Amino acid sequence: MSIPRGSQVQTRFSSFMRKGLLEVPSPTEKDWPKDDEDDYVFADVGQEVDSLPQPYLMINKMVNLLFDKCWEVIQERDALRDVEFNRTQPTTYPPLVESKLNKMPNCMAISQDYVFFGGAKGFSIYNLYNAKRIYIWEKLKVDVTSIWATDLGNEILIAPVDETGIARLFYFYKDGLFLIKAINEVDDASKQTTCIKMEISQGGDFAAFLLQGAGDIWLDVYKLPKESWLKEVEHPQPALNPKKKVRQPQLNTLEPMTSENLEMDMNVCFRGDIKLSLPVHIMKIKPPKPVTGTTFKSPLEVFAKVEDYYGLGSGQNHFIKDSQWEQLAAIFLASHQKYLDKEWEEEPPRPVKHLDEAICAVAPVLALPGMLLIFGKNGSVQLMDVAKPQIICAFVLPRTYHLAVPWKPLFAVSVQHPCFLLRGDHPDEIESDDTKDIQNSVFYFNLEAYPLLENISRNHTIPETDMTENTAFAQVLPLEKRCESFLQKRFQKLEKKVKEQEHWTRLRRYSLLLQRENFRK
Repeated sequence: MSIPRGSQVQTRFSSFMRKGLLEVPSPTEKDWPKDDEDDYVFADVGQEVDSLPQPYLMINKMVNLLFDKCWEVIQERDALRDVEFNRTQPTTYPPLVESKLNKMPNCMAISQDYVFFGGAKGFSIYNLYNAKRIYIWEKLKVDVTSIWATDLGNEILIAPVDETGIARLFYFYKDGLFLIKAINEVDDASKQTTCIKMEISQGGDFAAFLLQGAGDIWLDVYKLPKESWLKEVEHPQPALNPKKKVRQPQLNTLEPMTSENLEMDMNVCFRGDIKLSLPVHIMKIKPPKPVTGTTFKSPLEVFAKVEDYYGLGSGQNHFIKDSQWEQLAAIFLASHQKYLDKEWEEEPPRPVKHLDEAICAVAPVLALPGMLLIFGKNGSVQLMDVAKPQIICAFVLPRTYHLAVPWKPLFAVSVQHPCFLLRGDHPDEIESDDTKDIQNSVFYFNLEAYPLLENISRNHTIPETDMTENTAFAQVLPLEKRCESFLQKRFQKLEKKVKEQEHWTRLRRYSLLLQRENFRK
């Protein structure tokens, strides 16, 4: 777009032009600057260009800016490609078994040798190893969105939660499935609460349900009578009401016999005629109220309210007034106001180069202490040894499958066995409108079956001291072990304090003895 000046004249000549501005030299020769070849540049006057007029000058600047930005992106991608090429890629392993399901599961859980899939109108039970369906329970009008399964020994406690937030407890024993109770189901829909999350203690003695409703949230804790359940299923006594007509169970109340059902390993039936003992509600825990100014008039009232007990307090029994809280807030703001109002000159660094490698989910492999499954946003699944720490290997789905929602993968890790399940989706099946023809696959990975992990699964052990002292391992331990370790550490600190007090007492006695001897002299 620029017009060379040389085109306007016929004669061209070259000259040496000095860089920078020319200055009048000093009258003293020794003050003259020495000529340097680097200060001169060989220029052709005919190659000089005129400035472009507007708007071409602005267009030229925009084109150059766009080119510079594109070149930066090209350089950055090239550098990332070199890093990726030079990076040591972990050994990848494919799944061992692919299980095709007629319906897409919304959730799944593993307990003992069974897999529980939650989906449309109920849940189904499959064998973990041969992927054969054992039983399907579909008696709901809505879908199951989450499911938990806990090992009780010879029995399994199943807890599905549907779309309306109703949590139910099922008891699975040998060839029978028993409904214990719908925890938060009520007749009045306006008073219906929603189960957000639930947890069952190790061993199945207690169950906790996090519920919300009417603008409030709380935790309901139940005692599970698992000893009574075992007696009731071994010696069933059907609960019959003579005033009501008993409807004879029909064969069609169970699932229809299909080709898939004929391959079942065991005949499981739903025993709705047997009523098991209900869980006992033992406590209701609400969030603590915000700490406000005291309502007590004297410290004696506070001590009378506190009494003598040990535990976690609510923070309400104190003698701090509202004015003191306001003074503390004012002192804090005055001390840190300059940091709160400070505008950062430089934007804090952000991980923008490897967004596709962001971690979206982690899961400990309880059967292999110290091993952690890491699920990436790009669909990668890696096994990490947190003790070293380093990536041991990676797991990949077949090429025709991928994770439909990589940032929220659907997986289940076994507690008893070193294996996990991962749902994979076929791209063509996801885009299909005919849901009847869609085959959803769940892939089975057994960590003991791979050559690299075979020796690790047999010999990999972590000392108990590392499990209790390391914060990364402490989360893997059950709550009882963590509390026991915490109390032991506190007792050890207490013993050290007692020894320190005894030491200072001896020193004090010794100093008094020396003072007495000095007075005698």
